[in-house]
Amino acid sequence: MMLKGDLAFFYHSNCKTPGIAGVMEIVQEHSADGKKTFINYSTMVNFSLFTVQISPSRFSSTTIPLYYYR
Repeated sequence: MMLKGDLAFFYHSNCKTPGIAGVMEIVQEHSADGKKTFINYSTMVNFSLFTVQISPSRFSSTTIPLYYYR
């Protein structure tokens, strides 16, 4: 669960070298994303999607590749 004030990585995957492009701050806590409900057919459990509002905090001119963190 993401709470107001938490920090999260911004992962950019639509580029030559996918990776972390910056840090963002959660400015509004999670809320339901409409009335969409989905079923995970492997477990037959219903779940809903949630969304959070973000604000850019720090961004880099280059991405940090995922393999750097493995």
